[in-house]
Amino acid sequence: MARLMRLKQRGYLLIVAAVLIAAVSVFALSTTHVFTSLIRVSSQFSNSSKALYIAEGGIDHVLQVLINPTAGSRIECAELTSSNPAYTNISLGGGRYSVTGVLYHPDPYAKLASAVNSTQTTIPLTFITGYAANGGRVYIDEEVLDYQSVSTNSSICGGNNACLVGVTRGVDGTTASNHTANTYAVQHQCNVTAEGGYPDLSNSSEKRKVEVWLSGVDDGWAVGESTTGEMIIYWSGAKWYREGPLATVPDVRLNDIDIVSLTDGWIVGNAKDGRAAAVHWDGTTWSATTTMTENLPNKNLFGVDCVDETDAWAVGEDATFVHWNGTTWLPVSAANIINVPATAQMNAVSCTASNDCWAVGNNSSGALFVRWNGTQWIRSTPDASVPSVDMNGVSCLASDDCWAVGDREAQNKKAVITHWNGTIWSRDVTSAIPDNDDLNAIACPDATHCWAVGNSSSASSPAGKSRALFMRWISGTGWSRVYANDTTYPNGVPDQNLEGISCFSNGNCWAVGKSKLVVSWNGTEWTVVPTSDPNIPLKDLHGVSVLNTGIPHIVKWREIYP
Repeated sequence: MARLMRLKQRGYLLIVAAVLIAAVSVFALSTTHVFTSLIRVSSQFSNSSKALYIAEGGIDHVLQVLINPTAGSRIECAELTSSNPAYTNISLGGGRYSVTGVLYHPDPYAKLASAVNSTQTTIPLTFITGYAANGGRVYIDEEVLDYQSVSTNSSICGGNNACLVGVTRGVDGTTASNHTANTYAVQHQCNVTAEGGYPDLSNSSEKRKVEVWLSGVDDGWAVGESTTGEMIIYWSGAKWYREGPLATVPDVRLNDIDIVSLTDGWIVGNAKDGRAAAVHWDGTTWSATTTMTENLPNKNLFGVDCVDETDAWAVGEDATFVHWNGTTWLPVSAANIINVPATAQMNAVSCTASNDCWAVGNNSSGALFVRWNGTQWIRSTPDASVPSVDMNGVSCLASDDCWAVGDREAQNKKAVITHWNGTIWSRDVTSAIPDNDDLNAIACPDATHCWAVGNSSSASSPAGKSRALFMRWISGTGWSRVYANDTTYPNGVPDQNLEGISCFSNGNCWAVGKSKLVVSWNGTEWTVVPTSDPNIPLKDLHGVSVLNTGIPHIVKWREIYP
């Protein structure tokens, strides 16, 4: 009996052991499966994170060339295509990425379908074709607006056929304002998408996609002469292109340009068919309508400056002063041009207010400085230190702060730089100006900085050549020559005359000159910006004007999910 009991106990223990072994086996298998799954998930998560970092690396790569501070080193948004090998299937960090871009720059721009007040968050437009559909940024007058979407639903658009929806007003430091109907809604936006994959893009399931929106206006225009139609070239933010020739623009030498806003600006030039050339930019095209120009005299115009869209001045040969009143150009009568010889040539004009402008020029009697006081143009007698030379350029910042530049004087062969202090024009004598040089234009972006450009034939110039001349003024330091005494300028600046300059800020200036030369200042150096469009002839450029809301910058970053 005792033996039987021992056998039963042994059998029971064997059963318990077997059960325990089976349980442990099941637990081990389960644990192995869990750990294997965790490892797999962890690996997938790690690869997915790598794919995200690779996509962001692709964005960084492209941003370096889209918004490069050196203008000539940029690319255009439209160059970011799947067929561009520079940005497609690029190796990075054990994976690969591809980058594409979509440009939203409607041509023409839509207009406001009705007036809007400063608090409206639905903005009615005449159409929305060409605008970013899933949100973006627009510029209306001086205001910057961000929107979430577009719509063609009239019930959403307040009875209009198109609108921007979910609008945030007055962004990027601007002020929400009222806007009248038919005002343009300008968009310059590049949506950049980067897809990153690990270990690759073609076979890997570990992919991430990132998108950034870049917005900002970096527009510019330059004008000059051509034997095949007028010369107007446009800076897209990355490249120069020829605009036209246009049937709406006279085929003449164009001498100067001033851009007021994204939708307003003027070009002036030589006379043809009985009247001076004055060509208007409306945000879409350049044109010279009869209504605008029918009162212009048969005189060449050399300089233009705009106070605003309804107030601009142009000056030219034979003491010509003409005013734009928002509807038409009107010449100033001789009775309101005081002490200015009838044969005077006025070369440039600069205004700080509707009743305060200065024009400079020359006549056989000497350098000319003529001021507009709101009623008359009156010649001002400069200090005796100012020699009798041609004055070529002027830039005013305030009623008591103007600079003007001109040709070399006969005695010491140095270009003339003069300053208006609110009382009198006097010469700024500096040893920094080389001998045998002329200054053709000047631009002062603020009260502490100015640039003047021209040409020099000093001893450091190559034999028989005239060199590009850059003069810089800094408050408290004075005038200095940039690249002084160098026989070879850096960054490809050639031996060519410079004839026009425009500065939007101290770190953003452009100058133009002989043989379609364009150079750009980025706050550190001057560099040549190629004008390689084959439609741009090898002819001289005389004037330039830049408009800038800042180098395009990121206004939104997001990850795009499948």
